[in-house]
Amino acid sequence: MGLQFRTGFLAAVFLPGIAAAQEIAERTGSPGIGETLTTLRDSAHAQAVELKAESAIYLQRRLGVWQEDDAKKVLGEPRRRRDALEEGSVTGAILAFRDPTNRYREFELLFDLQTKNLRAVYIYPWQMTWSECRELWGEDVNTTEVANGNFFRSYRSRHLDVLVDRTGNVINLGIY
Repeated sequence: MGLQFRTGFLAAVFLPGIAAAQEIAERTGSPGIGETLTTLRDSAHAQAVELKAESAIYLQRRLGVWQEDDAKKVLGEPRRRRDALEEGSVTGAILAFRDPTNRYREFELLFDLQTKNLRAVYIYPWQMTWSECRELWGEDVNTTEVANGNFFRSYRSRHLDVLVDRTGNVINLGIY
């Protein structure tokens, strides 16, 4: 199967510019980014198609727009809830959902306390390595060692964070 087949659509969202995303879409035989956004945006059927094509990109496109009720309508009831904290203060709610496409183990959606809008998406892949991330998105990251020998890698040129365990396996991807 290879890396490109498994992550081609996900790679498209984090490549700089629509042209690069369109190139990935053409190579993988998927609808183009512009085509998807223009012709399919408002229909429920189109949303189902977009969700099935790549659930992580579907959620990324709802950043700043969705509220908790929107997520529940599409993803069902959350598995659990926890507070989002910054410097000891609660800044939002994080709801965990299973991925209805089963492409990923789980999503966590962070909803802002004040605006109530979706602020970040955390994607928990079944299996992905830091090497695969470097191959897809490069190495232009700030790296911080965190608890248990894990590493938090924040891309400088993308709205993408990667939490990696000490053996090089990805724990989650964060998009914001």
